[in-house]
Order: sequence, then C-alpha cells, then structure tokens
Amino acid sequence: MVVRNRVRFRARATGQEVDTLIVQLITVRNGRMLECRPFYWDPGAIADACRPHEA
Repeated sequence: MVVRNRVRFRARATGQEVDTLIVQLITVRNGRMLECRPFYWDPGAIADACRPHEA
C-alpha cells in the first residue's frame, strides 16, 4: 500500500516548522501493518530544520 500525506513537523532541536509531503510504503499482512517506510518529499528541508544554526 502507498499513502501520500501532507504533514507539518516541528523540530525539537530548533523549534523550526516544516510543511511537506511524505509518501509511505506500508506492508500489510493478515490485516496488520508489518512495516512503514517513509519517503520525505524534501529530505533537505527536514535535515535543515533539525540542524541547529549558528547565530
């Protein structure tokens, strides 16, 4: 199963918010989710929000 979501993150390290898309590849067997692999539309924006910036 593939799911596309629009999400808003707030990075704990910086408090910065990121509004982005995630595509999730979900493996289901016997009605149970076995695995969920997220693929971030803009991984650079996520990484940048989590990295403290020097003043």
